[in-house]
Parts: sequence; C-alpha cells; structure tokens
Amino acid sequence: GYYGSGWMLEIDSNGNKKIETNIDGNKYGYVFHSAVKTTTGYFVVGKNIYTKKGYIYQIDKNGKVYKNSKIPWEICTGIKKVINLKNKGYIFAGDISYFGNGNSDVLIIRKDKNLKNKWIRFFGGGLNDNVESIIKLRNGNFLIVGYYSHYFKGAYRKKAWILKINDDGIKVD
Repeated sequence: GYYGSGWMLEIDSNGNKKIETNIDGNKYGYVFHSAVKTTTGYFVVGKNIYTKKGYIYQIDKNGKVYKNSKIPWEICTGIKKVINLKNKGYIFAGDISYFGNGNSDVLIIRKDKNLKNKWIRFFGGGLNDNVESIIKLRNGNFLIVGYYSHYFKGAYRKKAWILKINDDGIKVD
C-alpha cells in the first residue's frame, strides 16, 4: 500500500537547509498542509491520509517533534492553515465532517498563547464546505476563502466562497 510522510524543511536566505524533519509515514500516512514559526519552534498542521483525522504538531527549533504534541480531533478531516498571532495566540483553519450544518463544514479554532481554546466556530451550509486559506486583515478581522462542492446532473461541481469574521469568530460584512 501507499504510505505518506509528513515532512517539514526550513531553508535560509541562501537556500541552505537549516532544519528538516518528518513524521514516519510507514505507520501513519501524514500529509502536512501548512507550517508557522513560533517562539519555541513551529506548528505544522495537516491530516492523516488513512484515518482522515486532522493533526497539529509542535516541533522545536531543532526539528524534533514534541512528545504527545499531536492534538487529534476525531471528526476533523484536516487542518490546512495556521496563523501566528504573535503574543495573542494562534488561529487554525480546517474542515470537519459529520458535525455542523452539512456533509463537511469549515472549522476555525482560536487558541491563546498557552494553546487553550478561546473559541471554536463552524461555518457551512447543507453541502460540502471546505476551507482553503485564512489571512488576517489590517483591521484585525480574518478573511476565509474556500469552496463548496456538490453533484449536479452527474457532474462534480465546485463554487468558491469568501467569509469575513472578527477577532471573536463572528461573521462581519
């Protein structure tokens, strides 16, 4: 069968390897979507391709994965993006299945600098809603982009959407 490894590489401005680490795919099949630098190392986020569960890994400045650092959410189908909010914590964006409004929904998690949940929000309708990215805007709000998908007349269709939320995870215009 196919085995995937989660892999992270940091290079310097000259293209030289500074840090390289992976999570052994021979047992787990991890795929990483995004990484962000923190004061103690990195957050690397993604999913397990076999169990379809999302994961958040903490990796130290030397590339070593912290023990017990994966934080699985049983119904999360993948964390795709993480933003470091400096001294205010982190925001994670992913997808979740079998919970919320439809077949899959968008999951946004806001954690404080000590990694305690500040809030968790779900967004989506009756179709398959998926997140692709999230960015922080100058005014402190967040812009989330993604798509919803469905089958129509025998074909798989996707349509893009954009959502803006404030620092408390509430939709804004």
